Amino acid sequence: MVYGKEVTLHTHGKDKYGLALADVLLLDGTNVNHALVKEGWRWWYRKYAPGDTVQEVLEKEAREGRKGLWADPQPVPPWEWRKMSKATGRSPYGSRNYGENNQCPPSDSGREKTP
Repeated sequence: MVYGKEVTLHTHGKDKYGLALADVLLLDGTNVNHALVKEGWRWWYRKYAPGDTVQEVLEKEAREGRKGLWADPQPVPPWEWRKMSKATGRSPYGSRNYGENNQCPPSDSGREKTP
């Protein structure tokens, strides 16, 4: 969506790691943050965008439409995944065997469910 394109960043603070928080805009005015949430490819991180009703509605619609990451019956937010990984010292999904051709399995196979 943005590869090779010029973008404008509208920054609005930093996260706990000191990285810039920003809205990414294409030159035609498209808000990339919103577009990714709408298509189900990005979580709305409420901690850094509380009260963002646009992202809230877009995520709700993507969830209901089972778009992108919402097609998974049990998607794990990145902040929860990191917390589980840190606590166990490994991926919460366990190891995956992608076979001799290193082909990824279909989305439900090879994934251990966490309680």
